[in-house]
Amino acid sequence: TKTEVMCVEALYQVNTNVEYVFVFVCPFENQIRLIFNRLMELVNGSPLIKKRLVNSTKNPYEIRFLNNSRIVGFTTGASSNSGGASIRGQRANMIACDEMDYLGDGDFENVSMLAAERADIRMVCSSTPTGRHGEFWKICTDKRIGYSEHHIPSTMNPNWNDDMEAEFRSELTELGYIHEVLADFGPQDTGVFNKD
Repeated sequence: TKTEVMCVEALYQVNTNVEYVFVFVCPFENQIRLIFNRLMELVNGSPLIKKRLVNSTKNPYEIRFLNNSRIVGFTTGASSNSGGASIRGQRANMIACDEMDYLGDGDFENVSMLAAERADIRMVCSSTPTGRHGEFWKICTDKRIGYSEHHIPSTMNPNWNDDMEAEFRSELTELGYIHEVLADFGPQDTGVFNKD
């Protein structure tokens, strides 16, 4: 999954670079919690990385390593309309914005400003499209912004089969199938879940 790839990337970067800060940003705390649970499963599954671990906390979400590198996690408070203000002023070498299409209006502006500190700060954004034509739609469709797009529908899963196809076609609305399975924006809409 995209989250798994970002977790592996985070652990690779913080264990191969000194004083490296990898920042995860999500709209809701349950997403950050899932990411940090998976990160710790990967750490505990690797004797080498586990030996490099200094500590792991969940308030704030942070995993620190012997080389002074760390992985930190923030929520934008999408439901609070804070515009991701809690992220402002953070230091980062790489930013992974997960479920970006669920961020509130203005959140991405604050998150992307973390990358304004230096030209070498990387930023990765991922999401299941909601149909909303917001910031995620813009960075996916306007090539002038400079992001490279990697479109991976569920049908590319090597385990995808005719039974799964039939199940999701019967369970989801046509628009839900477009968003959730085909990973496509479809027509402008509020998406599978009502934005309110």
